[in-house]
Amino acid sequence: LYSGIIPRRAIDQFWENSFTDEAPFTKLPALDHLSPFTMETLASAAVNADKREWAYELIKWYWGSMVQRGLKSWPEFYNPELDFKPENTSLCHGLGSGPSIFLINEVAGLRPAAPGLAQVYLSPLYTKLDWARCAIHTAHGYIKLEWLKNNDGGIDVTMDANYPLEVISQIPDEIAAVSSFHLTDNVNLLQGGPVTTT
Repeated sequence: LYSGIIPRRAIDQFWENSFTDEAPFTKLPALDHLSPFTMETLASAAVNADKREWAYELIKWYWGSMVQRGLKSWPEFYNPELDFKPENTSLCHGLGSGPSIFLINEVAGLRPAAPGLAQVYLSPLYTKLDWARCAIHTAHGYIKLEWLKNNDGGIDVTMDANYPLEVISQIPDEIAAVSSFHLTDNVNLLQGGPVTTT
């Protein structure tokens, strides 16, 4: 799934045989003992297989359950379908932070296109959410992004950076045509819809 050389039909067949669209999302018996590391690996593989909406639902189910249960850190092992017993696992693992990258790269839709984020791709997950907002610090400065669905079927994007930033829009043309882009002077949209500079 990571290599990029597996034929599309083989990936689709593997996906159909191994995963489902409903919790617990996998048919693989080896994954009965769930960990944040395993689930983040599955979410990353899904993104690489062009199934980021599936990855979103997986993250919402898995990490969302931890948030709903009031956990203050990511445990080493966790299964949303079982009663959580803190004494059965280590309670703080950095490997559980995998969704952080997914939320910025795939949900907000801000992915690196050049080292230090001098250039970024813009590809928001507007099919799953009505809005998203993120702010990140880079080697050059900060980027702030906010997008919101509009009544025309597009999205209204606001971007700010305190350094020269090139943005490569990956928003489909039919969506970009009914979207608006409000950019500060440092932000240059290389492709997209109508732009307002603020």
